[in-house]
Amino acid sequence: MNVYGNPENPVCLEFGIYEKNPEEITKFKKIIRAYLAGILNSRAEVGALYALPETGGDMRVGQIALKVLPPTSPEADQGWWLSIYRPNALDSARVSNAEYEKVTVPFDHVNLKTGDLRADVLRKKGAPSALSVWKLNALMPDLQGFYRDKMGALKPLFSPTNNTPPPPQ
Repeated sequence: MNVYGNPENPVCLEFGIYEKNPEEITKFKKIIRAYLAGILNSRAEVGALYALPETGGDMRVGQIALKVLPPTSPEADQGWWLSIYRPNALDSARVSNAEYEKVTVPFDHVNLKTGDLRADVLRKKGAPSALSVWKLNALMPDLQGFYRDKMGALKPLFSPTNNTPPPPQ
């Protein structure tokens, strides 16, 4: 999932999957469409969401646009992507190429052509080691993700028990 702009009022939500199992991809597509249908504002928007072909394409309804990129698209980096965005607000969320390059690494520097992560490059770029991830996990051992409360505030979601394995020796 990618969120563009202010997370409280995003200009784009983008969901993608790099999965080789067709059953998992089908399941993911159904879940994402059902989730987005629940946050859209009109029947026309929901209708466009379900009318959009899974093989690729885009539609615009009112103030929003929807886009599907299949794994064969050069922009998709071999993943399947569904984006919902506000075209008129995208420019306000854009950063310069220089700013973007400060916080990103090109896809092919991080992933193999199969979509798998390239551990050797991640280590060189200063990505977290297993030990540093474990140390972070020790600070918040039960963190499972995030949710929004009744007032819409983003809150951490913790598991009820601590199943954190001991640190590597």
